[in-house]
Amino acid sequence: MEQPVAHRPQILPGESLTSLIFRVVQYNRFELLDFLNYIRRDGRKTLQRSDMALMNVTPRSTLNMLRLSQMLEIEVATLLKASFDPILRLFAQGSDATQQSRFLAGMFTNKHRYCPRCLKEATYHRLFWVDKSFTTCPKHEIYLVERCPRCHGSIDLNAVAIGQCSKCGHTLTMIEGTTDSNETATMRWIEQSWSTLLEVAPSKFLNDEEVAQRLLYLASGKSEYFERRTVDSSVPKSSITPTLLQHARNSLAEKRALHLGLLMSLLHDLHISMSEFLVTEVPRPFVDSLTQSTDPLVQRLACVAPWCSSFERPGSLMKTGTTYKEYSDGTSSKYFMACTDCGCEYALVNDGEIQERTSFIAGYHQIMPLIHLGMSIKKVSAHLSQPVDQIQRVGAYFSTRLDIAGQVVLNAKLLRRFVTAVADGETLRSIQQWPQWDSYQAYLRYRYHSDVMRALHMYKRTRESKRQDLAARRRQVRQVLDSLVREDVNITIRTVCKMLKVCPETIRNWNCNELIFEAKRNQAAERSAHKLAKVVPKAEELFTIHQKEEVLSAQLYEFIGVGRTVLWRQAPEITAHLSLMLREHNKQVRGSDNTSP
Repeated sequence: MEQPVAHRPQILPGESLTSLIFRVVQYNRFELLDFLNYIRRDGRKTLQRSDMALMNVTPRSTLNMLRLSQMLEIEVATLLKASFDPILRLFAQGSDATQQSRFLAGMFTNKHRYCPRCLKEATYHRLFWVDKSFTTCPKHEIYLVERCPRCHGSIDLNAVAIGQCSKCGHTLTMIEGTTDSNETATMRWIEQSWSTLLEVAPSKFLNDEEVAQRLLYLASGKSEYFERRTVDSSVPKSSITPTLLQHARNSLAEKRALHLGLLMSLLHDLHISMSEFLVTEVPRPFVDSLTQSTDPLVQRLACVAPWCSSFERPGSLMKTGTTYKEYSDGTSSKYFMACTDCGCEYALVNDGEIQERTSFIAGYHQIMPLIHLGMSIKKVSAHLSQPVDQIQRVGAYFSTRLDIAGQVVLNAKLLRRFVTAVADGETLRSIQQWPQWDSYQAYLRYRYHSDVMRALHMYKRTRESKRQDLAARRRQVRQVLDSLVREDVNITIRTVCKMLKVCPETIRNWNCNELIFEAKRNQAAERSAHKLAKVVPKAEELFTIHQKEEVLSAQLYEFIGVGRTVLWRQAPEITAHLSLMLREHNKQVRGSDNTSP
């Protein structure tokens, strides 16, 4: 049981844990590093000033919170709410340290910023000031300041705690601040979101699957079933929906955390509060629709061909093998479908509108009335400025469907042979060479018969799901990965998809997620080795300069030109190696001091 310290300040509204620790040190006249290392977690390496930023995010990984609680007579849970630790327990409970770090990676700044007017009201550091997206004070509607108004030097925690620049002694509150009311609503939303999360946690626990399901449900407008088109139109980037689906379906090849920044930015874009998100319950039918094989969207779409027996009947379309196509003009199509009755093919275009791909509906309105009047194919072609082949195909299609100048009667035996050949995988080019055709037009009449078109769609659907030459696909992906490595471009699934013009689901169907992950890991290892080859000589140079002097961690990272936290996120093994070098150097210096006369 630790004895309480003489002066035990209470946590002030919105105060950060590091600010509280600094005030404890000030009031009790402790040495900062001595106090930090007294309350550090058992087995943790010696703490430096540079470690204080980590205490606002994951204090339990750095500090012995029970010891600090006993010394200040403040509950551990209350202390933790002066950091972002409760939020980690809300969303990343049970995750390892790596996953937890990724959950919040890149969201916080190591710079000490402040609002001059807040500081004038009460001199202490606020927790939310470390959020990079928190650029203006929602209360005073002015930009946060990160440099001294007089000497323009960077601000440290000591400066914020006493309200004076550590370098020139200038009073930090002697500045009006630059007003910006445009971002006030956003800043208030961010502040309220953080407050809500800190208040709710750790009474709840949400895993990635639940978070993604709630986001998809809210993005779909709380629809009873998942509709990809609705979600795509609601989210700001096309890559967000596949990411959420992978988490919602728990189909990731490698477990990784859903980033908190994605959650907050998406809720803000959807104009949904964090409170609403936390109380949202996703209906079971919606969850089931995320993984069911039959797409609810397709089930609600209908054929729009006026002559079709399934005209405007929901559920009359079936998905074909193609999922997504991107064209050279920047447009794209998705959800490729076909009507099983009339054979018309459809897709959803950029704006989500259903569009026919086979041109028969246009032909019905433009070409067939002219043929009905007795115009020849060549005259129709000249009149409409359309290719003769296009007129022939439309005429052949309708020759077995509409009673125009006598409906054509086909040979039932030859028609069955055509259908069987398609089902057996024979190509249309091969079938066209059969000697039974009197003319090209005769072939087209059979080719566009409803039975043949249905067989083609069914064969295509089966073939698309089974025909993939995975070895060839993997070779394609490897070629892309090799080019990314050569050009030193970051390897991500999104980058690979963009180069191959496919969607992430296709990559997953090709069983290439693991291939991409391995290449990404190898790229990181190579970059790490390259960085190590640069960083280590710089560190050795510093140790040579200070052969008889101990070197601080801050000195080392300033000399090599990279922040410790940044390097730890990018290459933790290099950070560990530098820490070992630093300890060995200082140990040798202390040893030589003890043996000197």
